[in-house]
Amino acid sequence: MRKRWRRIGRLFRRFTAERRGATAIEFAILAFPFLAFCGALTETGLMYFTESVLDQSVSDAARLIKTGQAQNSSMSVDDFKSAVCDKMFDLFDCSNKIYVDSQVLASFADASTALPLDADGNLLTSTSFNVGSTSQIVEVRIFLPWTRLLGLLPVSGSVGANGTILLNATAIFRNEPF
Repeated sequence: MRKRWRRIGRLFRRFTAERRGATAIEFAILAFPFLAFCGALTETGLMYFTESVLDQSVSDAARLIKTGQAQNSSMSVDDFKSAVCDKMFDLFDCSNKIYVDSQVLASFADASTALPLDADGNLLTSTSFNVGSTSQIVEVRIFLPWTRLLGLLPVSGSVGANGTILLNATAIFRNEPF
């Protein structure tokens, strides 16, 4: 039994006796890429989580239009933003950062996939809010400029002029006969 403890003690002393610094240098080489990867992974996860919550919030708030509650209460764009933001868990200053675009369509094929960006990549903030009437097809789009915290990973998709990523959520539906 004593031999085992001596062997363990010798192994421990061998690690504590090492003073050349190879481990510290290896850690210094690997620490920055590892921490950068962890930061980029966290930021990407937070962005996708926000986009998922935004999508569900738009789906829930669009139900107010679909069922006629928005039309019957003369809902304004600020009221609709509040309905969306109530489901967003206070992730950010929701009501001041999101943009709503709601329009009536002649058919489902007329749905817009264009992002509201000008030629320079700036967000066009002049959007419409038309909730339609009974049995009309409505497209509700919400846009959120997402500012990257670290900016370590390149992002494909809709990147604005100042490096922001444009998160969007869309709901297309036919209003119920209310």
